[in-house]
Amino acid sequence: MLGAVEQAMREHSAGSYEMHPKIGVHPTGTDPDNFIHAMPAYLKQLGACGLKWVGGFAKNPPLGLPNVTGIQICNDVDTGIPLAVMDCAYLTGLRTAAVSTVIARRCARADASELALLGCGFQGGMHLRFLLHALPAIQRVRLYDVRPGAVADLAARCRESNGFTGELLPCDSARAALEGAQVISTCTNGDEQIIRPEWFQAGTFGVGIEGGCAYTAGALHQADKFIVDDIPLAEYFQKISLGRKNDRGEDNPEFAGGIPPVHSTIGDIVAGKKSARDNDAERIIAIPIGMAICDIALGHLTLARAREKGDRYARHQGNPQTSHPRPRPRERRRADLPADVSSDHSRGTGIRAPQAPLDSWMNSPWGSTVKTSPPDWSEINPLPKDFTRAESEPIFTRSIRFRACKTASV
Repeated sequence: MLGAVEQAMREHSAGSYEMHPKIGVHPTGTDPDNFIHAMPAYLKQLGACGLKWVGGFAKNPPLGLPNVTGIQICNDVDTGIPLAVMDCAYLTGLRTAAVSTVIARRCARADASELALLGCGFQGGMHLRFLLHALPAIQRVRLYDVRPGAVADLAARCRESNGFTGELLPCDSARAALEGAQVISTCTNGDEQIIRPEWFQAGTFGVGIEGGCAYTAGALHQADKFIVDDIPLAEYFQKISLGRKNDRGEDNPEFAGGIPPVHSTIGDIVAGKKSARDNDAERIIAIPIGMAICDIALGHLTLARAREKGDRYARHQGNPQTSHPRPRPRERRRADLPADVSSDHSRGTGIRAPQAPLDSWMNSPWGSTVKTSPPDWSEINPLPKDFTRAESEPIFTRSIRFRACKTASV
């Protein structure tokens, strides 16, 4: 999983991708920060293409609904045909924590033993799981959340499912969590600037999922190195955040005091074009806004694993008919189309709706599908079994089967 994210980062560094700033709508009736984003992306080297349609509504949890919801579509890069639709909430949690971890294990000090985790919800749980796996020197985790129950719940789940043998220290303030920490992970709603300069000590690495909203201007701009995932994306989010207010009516820009000078993108560090940490005294901040190429890379991996599992299941059941290999574009000739397609199709003047049953076509490579049970995340992810809330169960991946209507016309 981390490898898939690193592949996306290398393609970002190489420029072998297509991605645009998040296209969004903002139904702000319940919260000024509500959003629904469309995130299309194409990775040329990986051969992955798709779209994530994701919403974040902070007032959902009290209603018994998840904060983040949405779907993700994987498309065939040769034909554009959608191959699969999957829930993106769990996948987004994996992607966000994986990106933070990819840069953390390059920028955190090798001897970093104390982690401060601010925000103990779904994303906090994901980050704790990934960071403890990637930073084995961590022996103490300081947990802080505005909801004391969330701290206790995460600590219990970490002990039970992650096997962490170090110290889990609940804190009653951000200051208590931050002072003395060498690694800081913020997974908050971004409504308050909670990191002050005096709490962000020399040698510390910090990574935040809420843009730069968790940092005061003084803390943000004292960093020796400032890293983002995508510079145009960071600039876009700073631009649209100007004039934004939090629940208390205070200014709440994406980056207080403006975007600091950018040392590097995450992709250039992963590709070895830029340095990560040069000495143990550097203060380093990484702010990944969230790139669609990482979501599409993980969706591509998920679909591949689902296909493998479907093939294994079919062989186990003694069914010789497994998924068809994807035909090459040159093989998709007119001969592959149903026999009753109008000859006008070849001239581009029209197509008559099929009148005969489509069963034979549906069983061809054009219409075949992969029928799978939910992916086994223990096979996809080498990390321990997830211990997140019940609302974030493993995603279900299903292929779409396209059918034509007899009365349709084109």
